[in-house]
Amino acid sequence: MREKMRAAAREEIDATTLLSSDARMDDRAPMIVGAVVGGRNQYELAVNVVNDGSIQDLPDWAVVEVPAVAGSYGVRGLAMGSLPAGITSLFSEQIAIQDRVVEAAVHGDREAALESLLLDPVSNRDAGEAEAMLDELLAAHAELLPQFSRA
Repeated sequence: MREKMRAAAREEIDATTLLSSDARMDDRAPMIVGAVVGGRNQYELAVNVVNDGSIQDLPDWAVVEVPAVAGSYGVRGLAMGSLPAGITSLFSEQIAIQDRVVEAAVHGDREAALESLLLDPVSNRDAGEAEAMLDELLAAHAELLPQFSRA
């Protein structure tokens, strides 16, 4: 793909050939961009979009993976309706955890980061262990997370 991009940049091949699928690459992005730029409606089996009502009972602002149509208007998720209550509950839990992660990252909020660790059933830590793990992670990645070093 890189070589095809270089060839297109050198105008050795038609750049529109970059919008076709490649059997070695399972990336739908070029096809989706082609549908949007080309103004043709194209069904996509699974894309990540802002919910905006695609899945009832989940927040409209949450990012969900749903079937969609790409076209000149952009990419729009298809309405899936309601999910079984148990699945909605699991998704809501993950959305709450990710919301805390984003809050922590954007604002350097240590408490939000700790809450996200405590909420996540995968981390399976008590408060003391979670706090120690957070301290270790923030120390190890301090250069990449300067927002947490503010007084």
